[in-house]
Amino acid sequence: MATVLSCTEGSQYAPGIYELTAWAASRLQAGVEVLHVVEPFPALTPALDFAGGAGIAITPVYTPETAELDRELIDLANEKSAKILNEARTALQAAGVANPVLTSGDGSLVDVLKHWEKPVEVLVIGKRGDETDTEEGNIGHHLQSLIRSSHWPVLVATRGFHPIQRFLFSFDGGPPSLAVLDFVISSPLLKGLACTLVMAGEPSAENAAALESARQQLQNAGFTVETHLHEGDPEAVSAWEAAAHDIDLLVMGAYSHSRFLQFFTGSTTTEMIRQSRVPILLVNSKKEHS
Repeated sequence: MATVLSCTEGSQYAPGIYELTAWAASRLQAGVEVLHVVEPFPALTPALDFAGGAGIAITPVYTPETAELDRELIDLANEKSAKILNEARTALQAAGVANPVLTSGDGSLVDVLKHWEKPVEVLVIGKRGDETDTEEGNIGHHLQSLIRSSHWPVLVATRGFHPIQRFLFSFDGGPPSLAVLDFVISSPLLKGLACTLVMAGEPSAENAAALESARQQLQNAGFTVETHLHEGDPEAVSAWEAAAHDIDLLVMGAYSHSRFLQFFTGSTTTEMIRQSRVPILLVNSKKEHS
């Protein structure tokens, strides 16, 4: 059975994650699995054994007291995880998801997902977690690594959720955008929604032709499509179009350049996530989807 995998930390973004998860599950006729990962914490500093005289190595000695405190911290972390998962189940059931599966993992979220073997149609995660400064422009420290490594499309939730009726597809005509186009056409996730197809670039004949070709493919697949070609940065153009056309969801390719190149040029993907006030669907064209 198709599954939407919903990753939560129980942060202020959790309600948006659960609403977006329920929406995706309904669109895909999929089940839901909720994942909360208990990350490792530094072990308590052990007592040190200085015996043996000058020049010898200092040997850490774990006492019964430090071992007991470690166990207590682990128990508290597991209790918190169980509480977060139970709250997720309650919220998802209220949103129409009948029997969400609850799963707790250990380690880093990226590593847990890297070894995830069950089929997933789409992954849902919040824009920020508890560990992240909530000031405008900051995103979760896991998010970039997770999106880069994800085998599946990723839905990034914002704090609020509004019914999704129109999506903006940020299109540039390159191979990553064409891979996203194929996903939009083939997946039931966005079927029946209105599409605003936007290209940021020079108003050249080449760009106009690429935009028209994408429009025709979407229209042939049953979408109602508006097209717009504007000069400017993709994030600025998309932000303006999203505000002008009451966009409920942004759709784009994810991290089409290497980390090395982005060190010098910056990342359109990261800037879009930072600036967006609506959920974003990111498709990594380098990955195969289940």
